[in-house]
Amino acid sequence: MPSLMRIETAQRVGIQEQASSLLALDRIILVSEATDLRAGMDTLRTKAIQRFGQVAPHEAYVFMNRTHTLLKLLMHDAMGSWLCVRLTT
Repeated sequence: MPSLMRIETAQRVGIQEQASSLLALDRIILVSEATDLRAGMDTLRTKAIQRFGQVAPHEAYVFMNRTHTLLKLLMHDAMGSWLCVRLTT
């Protein structure tokens, strides 16, 4: 990417360090019960709180459908929540 070539090496290292701390995870929790994956971020966060008592920064919760063919990953960091969806073609 041409725009990245203009960034000095020291700046690139700083950006990489920030990105790695942003995506750092302390725990990944697999939710064993089947979940309706039509649910959005707020519903999945509520399910995680009901099941585990709280959600904390740098934790990820993996939700799967009944047949274990689809999944959603709900992650929490200092900036907020992320919802990742595995897309199939």
